[in-house]
Amino acid sequence: MLKKTKEQYYRRIISTIRLMAPFFDDFELVPSKYNQNYILLNWKERGSHPDLIFGPHQLSDGTLRMMALVTLLLQPELPNLIIIDEPELGLHPYAITVLASLLRSASAKTQIIVSTQSVTLIDQLELDDLIVVDRKDNQSVFKRLASHEFEVWLEEYSLGELWEKNVLGGGLHVVKLNIIVEGHTEETFVRDMLSPHLSMHDVYVGGVRCVETGRKRGKIYRGRITSYRNGP
Repeated sequence: MLKKTKEQYYRRIISTIRLMAPFFDDFELVPSKYNQNYILLNWKERGSHPDLIFGPHQLSDGTLRMMALVTLLLQPELPNLIIIDEPELGLHPYAITVLASLLRSASAKTQIIVSTQSVTLIDQLELDDLIVVDRKDNQSVFKRLASHEFEVWLEEYSLGELWEKNVLGGGLHVVKLNIIVEGHTEETFVRDMLSPHLSMHDVYVGGVRCVETGRKRGKIYRGRITSYRNGP
């Protein structure tokens, strides 16, 4: 067991878990009295009576997931490849920031592939860390993002905000537009005038999200926008 053979790693796991679950004291890892081949994930709470033992069923799904991820990423010897599907599920936003730090540290020692939908997690990463997956022609297409394509966007928005606004790709399919707006390029129109108003509840009309209730096909009545047409 790690607790007996490499205590320094075990203690680091415990202290990291406490960052996200301050009530946690330590694991009580003893073989089950019904089957000596099984060890239950029992634990103790800080400040509780020393004889009071809690079971895994008394932790939330997110806390259990977090404990598993911390234990995996802080192992003294990591496998050659780690693949994790949506590790952010059930985690508090602060716990996601700690997770991102652990992923970054572990990635210096091994290859890590993570699929995520989390704005908070993406905000902790760099553009070069991301590979966007889109569905095209009945197949998955993997694309590494080019930093020069997002330089202007990143002056005002975080990576997570760009993901949330569906700018990075890998999300909802939006028809490319040729925007006709006096004094604006398509890029500045989307960045400055349209994107700040988008939400999950906006309505799509003709391939673009309308941002006012007073709308009709072919026009968006906001600011200096006069009209738009769908591109090829």
